[in-house]
Amino acid sequence: MADKESTLSVLHNMPIFRLSLGSKELFHSNFLEYLWDCDRNCFITMIRNIFGDDDLFSGSCEYFLSREKENFDICIYHTADNKEEGTPIYDLILENKVKSIPYKEQLAEYVKKVEAKRKSENNAPVYVLLSLAKMFPDKDDNSDTISVYVDSHSAEWKVINYKRLNELINSQQAWMDKPYVPDYCSFIEALDKLGDEILDSMEEKPIFDKSEVISFKNERLHDLYIKMRCSWFAARLKEVLSSQNIPTKIINRYEEREDGVVNLNVAMNQGNGQIAAWICDGKRYKDGKNIANTFEIVIQGNQYRHGINQMSVTVSNVGKKRLNDLYSRLKDDPAYSDAFNFLNFGTSNDVYPNETKFHRQEKGKDKIEKTGPFDCYGESYIYRYEKIDGCLTRDLLEKMLKDIEKIYSQIPNL
Repeated sequence: MADKESTLSVLHNMPIFRLSLGSKELFHSNFLEYLWDCDRNCFITMIRNIFGDDDLFSGSCEYFLSREKENFDICIYHTADNKEEGTPIYDLILENKVKSIPYKEQLAEYVKKVEAKRKSENNAPVYVLLSLAKMFPDKDDNSDTISVYVDSHSAEWKVINYKRLNELINSQQAWMDKPYVPDYCSFIEALDKLGDEILDSMEEKPIFDKSEVISFKNERLHDLYIKMRCSWFAARLKEVLSSQNIPTKIINRYEEREDGVVNLNVAMNQGNGQIAAWICDGKRYKDGKNIANTFEIVIQGNQYRHGINQMSVTVSNVGKKRLNDLYSRLKDDPAYSDAFNFLNFGTSNDVYPNETKFHRQEKGKDKIEKTGPFDCYGESYIYRYEKIDGCLTRDLLEKMLKDIEKIYSQIPNL
């Protein structure tokens, strides 16, 4: 932790760092807008250097920059009548990620929104993803672009990190002579260094170290620490699964999961980092109902969890309903042994909890239901977990990969 402690101390003593804590990503977007206002020629030169294209923004129209316009962090646009308040025709979109993880779905939605307003324009807009994280699931480590597909064609997002941003700003002396710009460069240089240190020798450490989390929490950066480590872990999962020809999709929300693939999700859940693999068996017709099962393997905080979720069924003329008493149905089902072996981690007995109960509202009163030796969330989800305190990240990665491969290759027929 010595290197990280030193860098945290450097950041702690920077006033500009403390000013950034109120809204980490918006702060950087605001500062980029400040750079545009200081000298827009420097800004255009920076964008040209990012793409290696001296013809960008060489048109005769007037260009405007805005932040948080139509949810774009930073956009450069022109209008048909060269008036700032006119209908924007977007020329550049910059998405800024400091503590969040980029998802292709979000990037694709931005492309779709931009192209809807550029149908009569010949020159294509450009896209920049500015990310503190250098390793995340939707990025190939050997590439500085992310391809997204919209309406049967692709668009490219150019990925740069804060180290590169620092270099680009420093190369413009007109900027460096302006107030606060050198301070900002020192800040993002230390922030980038901290990002590298968070992942340094990670495989030889627990995925979340309590003492480190506390140190980062003191500087209000624990969410950054947790998300970057989750992102690294999910990227490694995807890399190995892809090498084994197991289809993998990165999703932002549970509702986006698909059948026939390993759905990977990185999130913060109840203040803890979460890395989830959701494997769905599709809808099955049984007893007059279409049943949708999801088998999940999840790291959340200090827990490693297996769960089964029967999210909803379609009943004729009724629509979607939750299934109740999942445990009661499973224990009477011939296939229950496969499901319970999954929940029991095979032969492991070091799982939690023992016999548990949950409360269900029934006519305004709480009714206590016994679930057997499994925990539950609501009535359509049961799970068991084991604690992973002290478990090295490399061992946890190997364990999760084996469990994903096993359940993907033979999903219990429930």
